[in-house]
This record gives sequence, C-alpha cells and structure tokens, in this order.
Amino acid sequence: LEPRPPEPLPFGEEGFDPSFASQGRRLAYSRRTYDVDTWRLQVGDSPGASKGESTKLIASTRPDIGAEYSPDGRRIAFLSTRSGAYEIWVCEEDGSNPRMLTSLGGVFPAQLRWSPDGRRIVFAFRGDIYAIDSAGGIPQRLTSDPAVESTPSYSRDGTWVYFTSQR
Repeated sequence: LEPRPPEPLPFGEEGFDPSFASQGRRLAYSRRTYDVDTWRLQVGDSPGASKGESTKLIASTRPDIGAEYSPDGRRIAFLSTRSGAYEIWVCEEDGSNPRMLTSLGGVFPAQLRWSPDGRRIVFAFRGDIYAIDSAGGIPQRLTSDPAVESTPSYSRDGTWVYFTSQR
C-alpha cells in the first residue's frame, strides 16, 4: 500500500485529544471553547439596584467583549464571535435585541468608539481605521497608510478622529 499524506481533521484548532474507534470510521474528540460575557456593575445610586451589584448584561455561548456604551447610554457596541467570526454588534442598554453591524469575515476589529452624536462607530481593522453607521451599512475606510494604525477615538465635537500610528 502506498502511504497517503496526512489530512487535517475537520474539527480545526479547537479540537484536541482525539480517539479513533477501532471499528468503523468514527472519531471522538474534546473541543475547547472560549466564552466571555459582558457584565454590568452598579457604581452609583439608582432605583432598584444595589451599589456594587453585578449582573450579566451581554451573553451568548461565544465571546462577547469590548463593550462600549453609546454617548446617551441607550445602546452598547461590542465584539462577538456569535456569528462564527469576530464582528461588531449593537444591542439595547439592557443587552436585548443584539444585531450584527459588520461582516468582516474573521479578521478581528478592535477599539470601538462611538461618535459624540451616537450615529457612527469608529474602529481599527487590518491596521487601518474605519467608521460605520451605528444603524448598519458598509464600513468606510478612513486611513490607508501602509503603517499600522489603531486606537481610534472621536474629538468631543465629532469633527475629528484621532488615532495612533506607526508612521
């Protein structure tokens, strides 16, 4: 028999500790998953909540990270892999009605910041700075320098976007 080249197993990088059945073509394996939820902590006086009380705010069976309140406090932008890849999501202030804003295809967006009027969200992606309408749409590329650019933020009046760069 001619030896065949090895083939990758279909469970990807999250699979480990495989065990093949001696009869048939079956495989059992363990799968490592990573689940992070976003919590809310009461830090001031508010009706119906005790100071220092933590409650789960944004949760799924996948990572939900990088939560950023809108300027009016009524919405939250966050990153999640609940669609299979990291994307930007927006939900109500209580974590309800999550909706995916981007379809970036697996490359990690980072450092979300709302515009002062709450209409746009700026973020870093693939070494450039982008902005997207908080209601959805196509992200607009704001920078295109070959240097890596990150950590975007809006000026107080929303006229400028500031960011760090390796230029």
